[in-house]
Amino acid sequence: MSIPLLFETLNRGEIAFGFFNIDTDMLLLENYFFFAPEFCTGVIKFAKSSNAENFYCNRKGYIVRDRELIGDLTGAIHGIRFTGFIGEVYKVFPFPK
Repeated sequence: MSIPLLFETLNRGEIAFGFFNIDTDMLLLENYFFFAPEFCTGVIKFAKSSNAENFYCNRKGYIVRDRELIGDLTGAIHGIRFTGFIGEVYKVFPFPK
């Protein structure tokens, strides 16, 4: 299952954010990939921080800089185009029928 969402930001336009493949427990934040537990731990630390302006949280994530290497989420979900990182994930964990 995937839950891709577009959000309008104040200074970056629309960005993609959401689960892109729940079987892998991974989140996509534009071109950054995180495992959900690590990401959520960072959000919890941020929420508990008394100084949000100077908050720093070092969480393990993965960056795919080349947009073509990210892949085609819609094509992978429909099982018709398995490109990039997302395509490789959907080959192993296909979208349910």
